[in-house]
Amino acid sequence: MLACRFRLYPNKEEELKLLRTKEVCRRVYNRFLELSNEGEHDRFKLQALPPVWKSAGDDLRGVHSKVLQYELHRPFSNLTALRELKERGRKIGKLRFNSETRFKTLTCDRTDKWLEPKNDRFCSLPLSKIGGIPMRMRTAAGGDVKGVIIEQMPSGKWFAFLFIDDGRGLRESMVIEKTMGIDVGLEHCPVDSDGI
Repeated sequence: MLACRFRLYPNKEEELKLLRTKEVCRRVYNRFLELSNEGEHDRFKLQALPPVWKSAGDDLRGVHSKVLQYELHRPFSNLTALRELKERGRKIGKLRFNSETRFKTLTCDRTDKWLEPKNDRFCSLPLSKIGGIPMRMRTAAGGDVKGVIIEQMPSGKWFAFLFIDDGRGLRESMVIEKTMGIDVGLEHCPVDSDGI
């Protein structure tokens, strides 16, 4: 599995759709977190809520349903990570509601189509209910796109993080046989864990 970062170049209409989708996802995340704080921990009940919210005339219609389901997954995975930290004896707090400045990413499902090449430097990243966004791609990454995370940087630039299954899996050269610790806090004589 590879994680690759590419720059996106949305036009004004696509950027407005991305910003609107990000805002809807932030509000959905906060709703799920609020329901979880009130004691609702049944994921199947919570998964049924976005279609109800859509039919009630909420502005969720402009966002793909899989994107909204990822927002349900986010607070539960964060709560699981906090629970594991607490079991290890770490002091933890509660999850906070996200403001507009703290919520920076959208998680999309794998793309149904592979990236559509426009020329030798750009391709089009197809996102459901947003459109094909021009993406700068220096090298062709072969494999199946398993997931996409869209992030807006503080500078206003947009990036796509593609998770690509290259079919190689874990290579034998990546298996760690021996580890060593080095104390780098010393200024003159570094010492490793073997005493050297």
